[in-house]
Amino acid sequence: MLLINGLPVAHIEEKDESLQSQWNAFEQFQKYDGDGMYTGLFSFVQVQFVLSQNSAHYFARPKNSHSYNRDFVFGWRDDDGKDVTNTMTFIHEVMGIPALHRLVTVNMIPDASNDNLMVMRSYQIQATRQILDRMREMDQNGLVEKEGVYVWHTTGSGKTVTSFKVAQLLASRPRVEDVLFIVDRVDLVNQTYENFKLFAYKTFENRIQVVNGSELKRALKHDNTAHIYLITVQGLDKAIKSGLASNKRMVILMDEAHRSASGDAVSRIKQALPKTTWFGFTGTPNFYSDEFHDVKTSKDVSTYDIFGPRLHRYTIKDAIGDGNVLGFDVTYYGTDFEHDMDSGLTEKELEKEVSAIPSSRCGRYSV
Repeated sequence: MLLINGLPVAHIEEKDESLQSQWNAFEQFQKYDGDGMYTGLFSFVQVQFVLSQNSAHYFARPKNSHSYNRDFVFGWRDDDGKDVTNTMTFIHEVMGIPALHRLVTVNMIPDASNDNLMVMRSYQIQATRQILDRMREMDQNGLVEKEGVYVWHTTGSGKTVTSFKVAQLLASRPRVEDVLFIVDRVDLVNQTYENFKLFAYKTFENRIQVVNGSELKRALKHDNTAHIYLITVQGLDKAIKSGLASNKRMVILMDEAHRSASGDAVSRIKQALPKTTWFGFTGTPNFYSDEFHDVKTSKDVSTYDIFGPRLHRYTIKDAIGDGNVLGFDVTYYGTDFEHDMDSGLTEKELEKEVSAIPSSRCGRYSV
């Protein structure tokens, strides 16, 4: 058991190297819970660890013995995205001081939808920390840079949780006067708002608001504690066109940045809000064409242009390896005609030839 200021906050089970033994540890935690261990003083336990010689996992302690779920048992990746399999490395990076203090405070999120606690995954923790470091660097140097950074986290990796935690922590910084969270569709504004409310502590709920353009103009005149305002990029652009301008020190967080940040709207918003720093979250960033690396794109403006350099990356390959998203198998189907022809035809010519023959002669093969 690990204690902070005399309170037990982390419970550890150590097992030998076999996978079965590690899952036995998980079941032991569940049995302890069913036996009533996590009551009284031990109700402060928030994180549980399973350690063996060459593997380490952690998860947030569920609310009761019936809520244990193996899907929420996480391994650890280092800052370069590599799996940490050395247990002593894991202990130093996750369970030392001040890492454990951050884990059980900053990196825990309540989930009101099922009355449980969530603990952030390693890549979420790293991206959050690095964004805060970027803001701290600007504050210390007395700078306001419009291009913060962007975070490339694949679909299904929990960007909503990460972006909420970033928004909440930025809104708590003394020099940040407000946070604007921007999406590209009205339905996503409402969906994000509902999620943010579920993740917020009760004392923070009233600082999260959905606004349209005219409401935002009035809201930005307040001198109170920083708020998180959720608005569409279209709504914000419309407000800018109707005269909204502000010199307040703000932060813009943009969800689905590859879609939301497009056209001339970004330029207008940056000009009207000159002391605002932009951070983007995307699963599919826009790149320039790059003949050397055989990358072809029609995009004139890259994600880098709008948000600055990439801060952190967690790709579909990483997510499949961690079991956070479903894996997939790629099978290519073609026609026998295509397979048999030693063809120098272009794609259009081949399509024309294939469409002209009876379907009974097409067949198909797979690779």
